[in-house]
Formats: sequence, C-alpha cells, structure tokens
Amino acid sequence: MSILDLFKEVPLSEPLKERLIRIDSQIIALSKAATELASKNSVLTREIKDLERENKSLERKLEQSEEQRQMLEKYVRDAQNRTSLGYVCPHCGSQNLARVKDKPAQDDRILFKCLKCRQESFFAQDIH
Repeated sequence: MSILDLFKEVPLSEPLKERLIRIDSQIIALSKAATELASKNSVLTREIKDLERENKSLERKLEQSEEQRQMLEKYVRDAQNRTSLGYVCPHCGSQNLARVKDKPAQDDRILFKCLKCRQESFFAQDIH
C-alpha cells in the first residue's frame, strides 16, 4: 500500500501529489535497503559465529601445540643434560646424570648431578 492509496479520497494539489510520490518512492527504497541490510546482517552474524568457532578451535590447537613444544623442549633439554658417555654416579651407581651448567669446573672436567641420589660429581671430558 502506497501513501497515495491512503489519500485517494482526498483532493490533493499537483505539487502535493508529486511530493507524496517522492516520499512514497523513498519509503519503498528505504524499505528495500532495510531488507537487504537485514539479510546481510543475518549472513554476517552467521559468519561471525563460524569464525568464533574456528578461532576457538585454533586456540585449542595452539594450546596443544604449545604444550607439545614445551614437552619436546623438556625432552631435548633432559636428553642433552643426561650423559650418554657411560658415566656412573660414584655414590649410587646410577647412570641418570644431569649436567650442572651453573658450576663450571676450572679444568676439563664436567660437573654432573645424579638425578637419583642428588649428589654432584666431576667427570673428565674426553677430548679427541
């Protein structure tokens, strides 16, 4: 229903009719624009929800990757700290030794700490 339909029983001057026609066409155009914007809004809302889900999934993957990275770093650090040179703790006989980096020796010896008995021992480096 247009504005002119509301006023068809009322005598109107030509300038007033033209003005009502312009207003009516503006109302129709604004109504179409509002419908299009509502549709775009609906599409964008769905896209936002999809992106939020994807973001949460990526955050979980990132957290898992970070945990894996930390575990691998610890594994590598532990592997680097443990001696594979056949050294044995002179106190308890364990081969589970870790290099102590904050106490350097004055000679060619390496300071290790036994991870079983917690005793520290120096071992000579093999220099080939």
